[in-house]
Amino acid sequence: MTNLGPSVVYTRQSDSDPIPLTWNFGIAYTPIESPQHRLLFTSDYHRQTLSESNSEDDPFYISAFKGWTSLSDEAEKKEGWDKYKHVILDGVFGIGTEYTYANMISGRLGYLHDEDGSRKEFELGGGYLFSDAIAFDVGVIKSLEGQGVRDGQWRFGLNTKF
Repeated sequence: MTNLGPSVVYTRQSDSDPIPLTWNFGIAYTPIESPQHRLLFTSDYHRQTLSESNSEDDPFYISAFKGWTSLSDEAEKKEGWDKYKHVILDGVFGIGTEYTYANMISGRLGYLHDEDGSRKEFELGGGYLFSDAIAFDVGVIKSLEGQGVRDGQWRFGLNTKF
């Protein structure tokens, strides 16, 4: 869980701002791991459950769980899975894979699906490990919806270990 705690107060207690409590779930599987080759598959899910609409009357520890059970008026009218699927689809899903050769060069491919935010994106990236302490990463995001918010965005990283 991320941002676990009460609302943030900047000026007056009556002007408190709730922070977005986020549930994070993930899993990873490495089917191949040897000195020369490593293949990794990952999947994750993130969902915010604390918002202004449900945090005003309840403490954060109650609101955190209410977000998983609250249904919209439209969803209340539906039956079975259709009644609750929006609760799951309010989150962000991600899957990815990474191949590393000789514990030095990596290639990555990932997909992000955010139904509520209308984002469906692929990310392609790679990395190079210069030593046990220094690594460089680069990635680019491509939206499947045409010109998405992050379409064509490049990301660069330089990682160091102390």
